[in-house]
Amino acid sequence: MQQLPPLSAGAVEANMRSGAPFAVTGAILQVVQMRPIASNKPGAPPVTTDPSTERWRGVLSDGIYGMNVIFASALVPSMRNKVIDKNTVIRVDNSMDNMVNDTRLPIILSATVLGHSPTRIGEPQQWPTKTTAGAGAGHQPPQQQHHLQQQAASSYVPAAPAAAYAPPTTSSTGGYENTSNYGSGATNSYGAPATTTAPTTSSYNSGGYGSTAGHGSSTATPAAPSSSSTSTLAGRPTQSIASLSPYVNAWCIRGRVTQKGDMKHYTNARGEGHLFNFTIADESCDIRVTLFNQDADRYFEQIKEGRVYLVQSGRVSLANRRFNSTQSEYEITAERATVIEEVNDARIASAIPAIQLNPVPIADLAQVEPNTTVDVLGIVTDIGPLSTIVSKATQRELTKRDVTIADQSAYSVRLTLWGKQAENVTFHEGQVLGVRHAKVGDFGGRSLSTLMSSTLAANPDLPDAHAMQGWWDAQGSTMALMTHQGAGGGGGAVGGVGGGLGGTGLGAADRNDVTLLCDVQDPAMGATKPEYYTTDSYITFIRPLNMMYPACQSEGCSKKVTFTGSGWRCEKCSVEHDAPEYRYIMTINVTDATDQVWLQAFNEAAQTILGKTASELNYLKEANPAEHDRVVQEAMFRPMRFRVRVKQETFQDEARARHAIIECQYLDVSGQAVIQAALAAKKLVAMYDGQ
Repeated sequence: MQQLPPLSAGAVEANMRSGAPFAVTGAILQVVQMRPIASNKPGAPPVTTDPSTERWRGVLSDGIYGMNVIFASALVPSMRNKVIDKNTVIRVDNSMDNMVNDTRLPIILSATVLGHSPTRIGEPQQWPTKTTAGAGAGHQPPQQQHHLQQQAASSYVPAAPAAAYAPPTTSSTGGYENTSNYGSGATNSYGAPATTTAPTTSSYNSGGYGSTAGHGSSTATPAAPSSSSTSTLAGRPTQSIASLSPYVNAWCIRGRVTQKGDMKHYTNARGEGHLFNFTIADESCDIRVTLFNQDADRYFEQIKEGRVYLVQSGRVSLANRRFNSTQSEYEITAERATVIEEVNDARIASAIPAIQLNPVPIADLAQVEPNTTVDVLGIVTDIGPLSTIVSKATQRELTKRDVTIADQSAYSVRLTLWGKQAENVTFHEGQVLGVRHAKVGDFGGRSLSTLMSSTLAANPDLPDAHAMQGWWDAQGSTMALMTHQGAGGGGGAVGGVGGGLGGTGLGAADRNDVTLLCDVQDPAMGATKPEYYTTDSYITFIRPLNMMYPACQSEGCSKKVTFTGSGWRCEKCSVEHDAPEYRYIMTINVTDATDQVWLQAFNEAAQTILGKTASELNYLKEANPAEHDRVVQEAMFRPMRFRVRVKQETFQDEARARHAIIECQYLDVSGQAVIQAALAAKKLVAMYDGQ
């Protein structure tokens, strides 16, 4: 029988007592109840197939008492796959304190499974839901358990959580008794469980929930303005940004503005309007605030980047991840009752960090999922010239600048700056540059680019930055740095097929390791997280139906448009175009010497395969069908290298593994057929020998 560690007796009382230090992180507890919330119940119509928006609640026991908790979305796959189940014993690696309507409701962000018990351990009683009256009175256990519980609590010391290099996690609050789909911690962007120290209450955040900082995080605190003025929000209790949710009514947050957008004008069915947004951050996470029309006019000149503000009241809703990359799962829209005031007390303002980074080593970017955002810290080794490109979608001219940064991992990476950040460079080569919210790109290896929400800091006053500058001055500047770009050219061993791509490659060496299609037939691939593989194969069939669709021409929008008789209307942008921009959404079948698989090819990949844009091919379909068919036929039975991402998706209550092309290119046929045949033969011999 499996030997399970003893539960952390007294952890629940130590956590639930009002004024007690937060004691969940590091505790060993048993899951005695767990179930999805509201619309996520099994059998109910699913609201979404995205596990990052699914919420579970449950009860954790220390053998004496049980307490209600919220499980973060990062733990949802483990619950769905029964890795965490009823009576499972876990160690809480990372958690967030959380108070809702006088109820303490911890959020479990990450945990380690220690084993499974056949029965419930001990006879735990449910901890009372509400606090008793009186400041600091806290919850009182039943009289018959009082002596035993005090004895356990006095001997309980929470264990230190295991360290993990991870970006800051995001959590938010929600009442246990509320059956709505309320928030929880955000999924780690690249799979590593985030670990933080136990939150502590700041003397400048009397009504808050403390702060968390991931292992390896760095925080810089600048001098604040010394002036003071009368404020209607002065002295008002505040809470952490991470604790915001649609189910917290009266709230006030304090944070530093890390990014402010321009005033934008729009037109929709209700008329014309204008808006601007800004990002505000505290020790726990950051969140976007959007103001419209009169509110935008009122506060646009008042909001300054780098200053600290109090924000009270506003509509809190789920963040639109197409346009919002902040850490919080939510975003704030200002309303009539919204009040924003600058904090002029230097003592209070200085407690909010100027920039807070959880930097990912550049060498580890290969393990980060593409299109996610990370923080990086590096030495600027090269600053490219300012250049312009023309957007294919909008024909607008965009300014950009490529910068190369490196760190102690002996890797460098290209960072692309856009717009004002590219034009107003305030750093130079040899300086440390901190970047918050950089987007990870995947084509040609790994690269980074800034977003509207990105923040740059030259020579930040951080311990990690000082150490990096010392490393660079002592030895880094003379080291040979590696990159994530592909190693093209050169031959490759049979096991790796490292070259033969005309010097372009598809990325790092491990990305060029070819996988046989017989090894990617497992229907469980991508069930818990996306998986990647590279295949050298031939296109044997291109599905002719629904190869493309008419899309919106607006920048950043690729939604399908409908013909109204006078033009093509996009419901998302509320605009009408004279003509659409067609985009590919193609399904192909590819085959190698061992098996076949269906792949999805979206716009860029399909354009590489066919050699024409979707609009050009659509024109041929109408004007010259024979030429259209010739273009499609020429793409078949030619050797190509595909980089594929596999992810489980649910359709009509059935989970399927979707194989999507993230990049591809035609192969130089010389030598490829020999290598492919050798790989297939090697595989078949191993299978025959039972190895």
